[in-house]
Amino acid sequence: VVVDRRDSPVHPTKGFRLALGTTVFPAVWSVEETFAEANATVSTYLHAGGPKAPTLSLRAGGRHVWGDFPFHEASVLGGVSTLRGWDQQRFAGRSSAFGSAEVRAWVAKVRIIAPADVGVTAFGDAGRVFMDGESSDRWHSAIGGGVWVAPLMRNYTVSASIAKGRERTGFYLASGFSF
Repeated sequence: VVVDRRDSPVHPTKGFRLALGTTVFPAVWSVEETFAEANATVSTYLHAGGPKAPTLSLRAGGRHVWGDFPFHEASVLGGVSTLRGWDQQRFAGRSSAFGSAEVRAWVAKVRIIAPADVGVTAFGDAGRVFMDGESSDRWHSAIGGGVWVAPLMRNYTVSASIAKGRERTGFYLASGFSF
């Protein structure tokens, strides 16, 4: 189920997006025991008003798996969709939780071939996985920033960013933003 009340899917400045899902894997073929998963992600965008005002973008999400599950169905974190600055699917467990905060600010209007808005971003991500019998309470985090360009209109936004986690630095190029 997806409820999307953002003003733009590419360059949102206000509204929210909620995505909820669940899957049941029955005990057939190579699945020895029925297991299930549920996931949720919510994003919201707070804007001071006007096309040049900054936007605070917030995202939180998580996933939980019930039953005995194969390792490739574990709840994972890492990569652009959950924890930038870390390898894709770097952390795996029974449950996962993550959050992101990003400020997107307009800097200038430029004209090279066509008029374009140019801006910068600064963000922080954090998340962790939970496993049965685990006693760790360690959260993994990353910080980063980038630039965005919106030629002609904001629906044509392209962004480039860099994120630094403890183990690596990630570079990201996207149409729009990561959320």
